Amino acid sequence: MCHHADTALELAAGLQVLSGLHVPVFHEDMSIIERDRAAAAFADADREDGSPLLICSEIGSEGRNFQFCHHLILFDLPPHPDQLEQRIGRLDRIGQHQPIDIHVPTLAGSPGEALMLWYRDALEAFTRSHGLGSHVFEQHGDTLFDALLDREALDRLIGESRALLEQTREEREAGRDRLLEYGANDEQHAERMISAVRELDEDERLDRWLDQAFEVFGIEVRGLDDEPALPLPRPTYAGRHAGADSWRGRVQRNPLARKGAGPG
Repeated sequence: MCHHADTALELAAGLQVLSGLHVPVFHEDMSIIERDRAAAAFADADREDGSPLLICSEIGSEGRNFQFCHHLILFDLPPHPDQLEQRIGRLDRIGQHQPIDIHVPTLAGSPGEALMLWYRDALEAFTRSHGLGSHVFEQHGDTLFDALLDREALDRLIGESRALLEQTREEREAGRDRLLEYGANDEQHAERMISAVRELDEDERLDRWLDQAFEVFGIEVRGLDDEPALPLPRPTYAGRHAGADSWRGRVQRNPLARKGAGPG
C-alpha cells in the first residue's frame, strides 16, 4: 500500500518487468467496477486471473476489507497516525484468523525511517490499536516533522511522545475502569432488582386503582379464569353512549394481571 496512485502504478509496472507478475492495482482514478474487479482477483488468487498481490493507493485503506490476507507491505507511511490505523484496519478486523505481518521498507537515515521509528517506538502503532495516536500527533506533530532529519531531536521526541501516550492511556484506563464497574455484572444487585420487580408484580394496589378507575368511567370488569391469557386487554364495547363526554362499555381483563379476579 502506498499514498499516491502514480506510485501504485509505477510499482505494478516495476514488478511486471522484474518478475513477470501482472499485479492488479487499486487506486482512486479507477471506476468502482474496475476496483471491484481488482479486489476480486486478489480475494480469489487461485482462479485463472487471480493474484497473490494487490497494490493499493490510499483509497485502499477506506471501506475495503481484506481480512483474508495477513501480510501488509507499507511502501510508504502516511503522515497521520489515523491513516496508518486505517491501513492496518483493512486486515485487522473480524474474520482475521492469523497474526498480521507488517512490512515497512525504508532507507537508512531517511525521513521515512525516522517516521517509522516514531510510529514504532513512540506510539506502538504497528503492534497495538489504542486510538491515542491522533491525540499525541496533535501535541507533537509539528515537532515530529522538524525532527525527521535530526536523529537526536527524533530520539528526544520519541521519549516525550511515549511519555504522553502512557499518561493519556493511564487517564483513559482510569475512566474506563469506572465505567466498567458501573456496567459490570453484579449478581447481588441483579437479585435485588429481581426481588423488587417481583414485589411490585405481587402488589395488588395497582389492581385496586384500576378497578376504581374503571368504576368511575362505568367500565365493567370480569375475570377470565377459564380462558387462556391474552397478550393485551381486548375491549368489547357493548354499551351505549351516555353523552358527548362520557361512554359506558365492558372490557375483559387478563387473569394474570389480577389474581383471583371474579366478576366486578
